[in-house]
Amino acid sequence: MTAIEVIRFILMGVSFLSALFLVVAVLLQKTKEDGLSSTIVGGSTETYYGKDKLGSKDKLLYKLTIIVGIVFAVSVLAIYFLTPNAPAVKFLSEWKS
Repeated sequence: MTAIEVIRFILMGVSFLSALFLVVAVLLQKTKEDGLSSTIVGGSTETYYGKDKLGSKDKLLYKLTIIVGIVFAVSVLAIYFLTPNAPAVKFLSEWKS
């Protein structure tokens, strides 16, 4: 194995683990039910001062999601650029079925 193959293998592991973390992190985050539909249906009891206050767990999960999303994107791009003979398709008409 060459050094580039080892780096690609490591990057594939990093991208797999970061994708798995992103799925779990997005599922764990709270939804924002304070939109228009909850105001019309049930009314809104939230005040202006308590609007943007998240718990420390939610803030940490939000920040980690952004960081891991960036790591995922960079690792996928690095894998693409390190792949030998990667097909370079410029137009849709060049795709072969």
